[in-house]
Amino acid sequence: MSNFFLLISFIALLGGCATTGQTQKPSAKPQKPQVEIVEAEGLAPLSDDLIKSREIAISDAQKRAVELVVGVYVSAENFVSKAKLIEDNITGETEGYIEKYDILKEWQEDPFYKVRIKARVRKEDLSKKIEELNLAPKEQTTATVSFWIKEKIDGQPSETSVVEKEIMQIFTDAGFTVSDRKPQEYYKDIQNILDETPENLESNLKSDIVVIGDASSNFNTDKGLGGFISYRAIVSLKVIKNLNKDIITTLQETAGGVDLNKELAAKASL
Repeated sequence: MSNFFLLISFIALLGGCATTGQTQKPSAKPQKPQVEIVEAEGLAPLSDDLIKSREIAISDAQKRAVELVVGVYVSAENFVSKAKLIEDNITGETEGYIEKYDILKEWQEDPFYKVRIKARVRKEDLSKKIEELNLAPKEQTTATVSFWIKEKIDGQPSETSVVEKEIMQIFTDAGFTVSDRKPQEYYKDIQNILDETPENLESNLKSDIVVIGDASSNFNTDKGLGGFISYRAIVSLKVIKNLNKDIITTLQETAGGVDLNKELAAKASL
């Protein structure tokens, strides 16, 4: 699945709700990429002056884009308690932090004018500003994660899950540790995990979080594609906190893939 934007956003939130009490403090001046690319939506009330409504919606989307990056560095508590300080010094001055943006989509949805943008946010400049404002850095989680994503292609189970491998890499890159215990070695079906007690779940999997779900890719068409084949995939996920069985988030996403043969097209859709 090529678009994991929503999932990555949720992973940023997990850092604040899935810690085990073991945290590592970032170094004083960690080396970070210069720019963070994010997608964000903005809106404005519809009015007779559509140009003005559009400008306000774009400005709101830029603000949301900066907020997404600020959320990586600032704890949720500080984000709320120091909202006015952040608004006056950071999110209210988006022009200084957005290097470039592209409009992906704009539409009218009564009573609002809405815009979706992809923005290049100057992450290093934001980090410096946050330090100047003495906003505590967000703690980095050392939580452990287990994965079980059942994958099928044309109704047949796959030996390895393309989606599971990709999502596992996303969590690893975000600073999580992958448990060496596989849920399928302890449970016959994903539903058994949902029915399990928190104590047994945490004991069996030796993890703080479990990501479960289904991924399926099915033949779509080979008509009018010049010899190429099209597949359509659906991915449904749940992210669960093992300690209390809280469902942190759910995600369902669809995507298509095109390639020269069925195997490659199916993998491209996933």
